[in-house]
Formats: sequence, C-alpha cells, structure tokens
Amino acid sequence: MFSLPLLPRTLAACERDIESKVEQVRLAVAKDLGRLGDASNQTQRFSLLARCLDDAAGAVRKQALLSIADLGAIAMRDRVFGLLSDPDLAVRQMAVLTLGEIVTPDDHEVTGRLAGLLRAGSPPIRYQALLAYANLCPDGCEEDLHLALTDSDPEIRRLAVRLIDEVLIPRNSALQGATLSTLLSCAQDDDVQLALLAQLVCGELEVKAPRQLIVSVVERRMRVAEPRDEQWAIELCGRLDLTQARVGLRRRAFGRWGFSTDPFRWLALGVLARMGDSQALDALLSQLTARSYVKRVMAIQALGSCGRNEAWVALVAHRGRLSDAVDERVKDEQAVLDAALLALQAERQTSV
Repeated sequence: MFSLPLLPRTLAACERDIESKVEQVRLAVAKDLGRLGDASNQTQRFSLLARCLDDAAGAVRKQALLSIADLGAIAMRDRVFGLLSDPDLAVRQMAVLTLGEIVTPDDHEVTGRLAGLLRAGSPPIRYQALLAYANLCPDGCEEDLHLALTDSDPEIRRLAVRLIDEVLIPRNSALQGATLSTLLSCAQDDDVQLALLAQLVCGELEVKAPRQLIVSVVERRMRVAEPRDEQWAIELCGRLDLTQARVGLRRRAFGRWGFSTDPFRWLALGVLARMGDSQALDALLSQLTARSYVKRVMAIQALGSCGRNEAWVALVAHRGRLSDAVDERVKDEQAVLDAALLALQAERQTSV
C-alpha cells in the first residue's frame, strides 16, 4: 500500500521532540526544521537548528547542516564555520557544502579557509571544498582547477573537468596553456570516465583531442556516469561532424528494424540531419504535420538544432500555419517553434 508522506512537525512538536533520547526522532526534527517555511518563526527555527548542531550524534548534526543549506540561512554562518573542525568527517564535509551554499564571495574568511582545504585533508573534504570554492570564486579558480586535474583522487579529477566546463568556459573559453595541456593529457587517461569527460570538454572547446570515447558512448559501448554526458556526446558528434559516429547515430534514430525506442532518438535525428543525412531530415520534416503534439514539438526542437536551410524554410511555414491558433497547447508549440527559429537564425548569422 502507498501512503502519503508525513507533514513536517510544527515548531512546538520540534521543540518537544528535540529532547528525545531516540536518535532517529532527533534526526527527523533536524530534517523538518529545514522544511518549515514560515519566515515569522525564523528566529525560533534557527535556535532549534543550533541545538541540533550541538547534538551528540553526527547524523543529526549533518542533517541540521543540510537543512541550513536548504534554507540559505546566512544567519547560521558562524555556527556552521565552527563545524569545519568537527571530529566527524561527514559533518565536516557537510559544513563545507553548507558554507558554499549560504555565504557570498566577499566572505574572505570562508573563501580563504576553503582555499586551504583544497590541498589538505581527506579526499571528501577536498572534493567539497573544490566545488564550493569554484562556485564562490569563479574568476580566480583556474589555477586551483588545474592542480585538481592531477589530484590523487579520481573523483576530484573528474569534478575538476566538470567545473572547467561549468564554471571556467562560460566566462572565458580560452584556457591557460598549462590547464589546456593537462586537460588534453586527461583525455588519454587510464580512468575512462575521466578521459571521456576530458574528451567532451575538449570537444566543446573544439581543440584537437582524442574522440574515440565520445563515439563509444554514442554506439552504447561505454556507460556514462550521468545521462547528460550521453546527450552531450551525441550533440558533439553533430557540431564536430564525427562521421565515425554515423552508424551509432542511425541505430539510435531508426533502430535495427526501422523503429527506435532510444531515449535520445529525436536528438540523434537532429544530429544526423545536421551531418547531411537526408533520411533523418525527411523524418523530422514529416513530423511537423503529425497529429501528436509531442511528436511535433520534438521534431521542432531537433530541427532547430540541425542548422539546415530546409529546416528554416519548413519551420517558417509551420509558424504561419499556427499564427491564428488560440489553443493553449498550440501557444506552447509556438513558443518552442520561436525558440527553434531563433537558434537557426543565430547559426545562420554565425556561418555568414
């Protein structure tokens, strides 16, 4: 039987149960305090969370920190900072995470402490400190990310590659020579997940680097750590024109017997159309008149990323057919269509 989740305790119930001798009850209190959203009782709530931070059980202290992070409770900053010296490693790790969530970049005491933790302590602390520091100090973290690419812990090296993509590249696509050189070395690392991430980022930067793992992902010969990496690999095949990935892309788009249930089927069709595959382009164009709203929208999105002039002409014509519609669902389709046309227009202007 399914049951509805319990509502969070009231503050009065939290104040009562925080004295419980049962750890699981106190743990639930710490969790509920992060779910009570009434600003009028904020002082009382923070006071109870402070008591949770003094709890004898590390699990309760850790949950209290998570609740503080969820609330963005900057008023608890000093108490959280003090837990960077907690005897429990998991609590220290959560304290680093929480500080990264609640403080601002101009809190130099915290950012300085995080910078010190990048090269000291256990891998879980270094990992969390790197994540927090890069997001708080994005303009000054390249050297630290470069050093993290050679960290002894593989998880930290993988995180460094992701942060290069998520933090550095959006601000300045031209990486320093040393960072780029180390990233290229990572693209050939024995750790295949690290190598894949590095190949994906190098592809994003359009620098010459190995591409075989990207193709392996498209061909389903390699599993990814996160679904977005699979999507990323497929998209890059179109942007980089990786013709060696065509077989894998066609299998995703059309299946073995002309029917595909691949979750990235529409993306693969758009990438193939971008690479000049006329069958894929025709398949997408034919769906603009489909009875199914979902099929039409998926086809529109794929056509918007394929960069083909035929897609532009067809989408403009389709926009004309929808211009007088008043149905809410059709309005949603118009919004998707307008976004696709903007993407195609931007690419056409870039190519001129």
